[in-house]
Amino acid sequence: MVKRELSQKARLSVCLSIYDPILTYGHELWVVTKRIRSRKQAAEMRFPCRVSGLTLRDRVRSSDIWEGL
Repeated sequence: MVKRELSQKARLSVCLSIYDPILTYGHELWVVTKRIRSRKQAAEMRFPCRVSGLTLRDRVRSSDIWEGL
């Protein structure tokens, strides 16, 4: 399946349903520090860019991307 074959809405739902469990796998043993929380938030914010097909060079705010989805 090619990336272009999925709709934007389908890609977003897949990312939101799969990515969070992957990030938090084994979290019972973690001590959640400010750094870990910040890294998780940064990783979560990369996905809307990928779903919408944008890169950091496009220089679009995350809030604008979320509104478009």
